[in-house]
Amino acid sequence: MVAVETRRGTTAALLVLVSLAFCVRSAREETLELFPSLGLQLASRTVYHFTFPFTSASPPAFRSSRHTRLVPLERIDKVIINEGLQGAGGRHYLAVVERASVGAEGGERWVFVVFPSILPSLTDLQAVWKDAQRLLATK
Repeated sequence: MVAVETRRGTTAALLVLVSLAFCVRSAREETLELFPSLGLQLASRTVYHFTFPFTSASPPAFRSSRHTRLVPLERIDKVIINEGLQGAGGRHYLAVVERASVGAEGGERWVFVVFPSILPSLTDLQAVWKDAQRLLATK
């Protein structure tokens, strides 16, 4: 009798855990911040939270991760909108091209894709690109 009760408890706990796993959602936020005296800061943040069916309340986040990169103004060569292949078509993306390091062998340059996960439309990218160009014109 004790073995049957233990098995039922284990089954119920496993069912609850599997149900909660289907309620976990994530949201991705990517930003480009323009600092006139410093440069461009690229940031991405992922937030995980529970969403329960039939509720409209905003659920609290239980885990979050944030990655940032500051590209100094003097290291920015240009900001470009480029087209890359994705499947059978193409996608536009915004990228920051960094100048080659002084003394670096082969003149190595870095290219940072600004919104790598969300890949906004070309119209949205053009608006951000214009603001970045205004910033670079003042340096």
